[in-house]
Amino acid sequence: MEEQILVSLAQKLGLEGDRIIKKAAENMRLADIRGMSSSLSSLNLSGSCKAVMCLELAATAFGEHVDKMTAIRVSGMKNKKIYNSALRAIECLLDLQSKVTVTDLVIQFGCPEAKQLTLQLLQWHGEQNTTQDNVEVSQIIFNAAALYSVCRHMKHRIEKGKLIDITGVTRALFDRVVAQMDKILSDVLKHQKNIEQKTNKRCASFIEQLEKTTDEQSPIKKTRQMDNEEDEECFEIWKEKILQAAYKALGKSYPS
Repeated sequence: MEEQILVSLAQKLGLEGDRIIKKAAENMRLADIRGMSSSLSSLNLSGSCKAVMCLELAATAFGEHVDKMTAIRVSGMKNKKIYNSALRAIECLLDLQSKVTVTDLVIQFGCPEAKQLTLQLLQWHGEQNTTQDNVEVSQIIFNAAALYSVCRHMKHRIEKGKLIDITGVTRALFDRVVAQMDKILSDVLKHQKNIEQKTNKRCASFIEQLEKTTDEQSPIKKTRQMDNEEDEECFEIWKEKILQAAYKALGKSYPS
């Protein structure tokens, strides 16, 4: 019965070939299984509507073109926007969407300065979430949500609507993932601050000890013969060079 429906709809879409029908049937079965606990169920798509979309995805996989307006008409959807939104949801559910990396996103949205923190956020997210309960949530959503969270923290303007379009999920699902990323980002920033404070404390202690050591090794204390300004100036130059080298090794700017 399912195959007969697919064949009938395929003819209306101008598609031919058993391989497209078989692939579409496979897509439908997988969508039905995964869609039970996903955001797709909230779309209330009819069987014929899902069939048309699964046919379009199958055709795309084999390099076949499907006229968008014909697909919308045959599916019974109201308009192109609603159809595309549902199509992206199924595409995401089946993990058929194109792979978009963080690098791709920061280039597209013009925010390369957000890349490093976004990658760190994703690393923390991956460590805290080794398994995912929602099968419709794919890596592209995490990448986009992490970037959005970081850009918002950095006060860098980024078009949320375009990000959501790229992910192919509903706004509600995107917001849910962003909320998760916001919580993890807060932990990342706290961790960074603690490391910075500890590093600064160690650096200050090291510099203080180094200054003390250079004073103790002063030619004045060793020979008690620094009775003129020229010798003192030489010592200060020597001491400054030692401290400059120490600051440089620690990646710090030497205070002028």
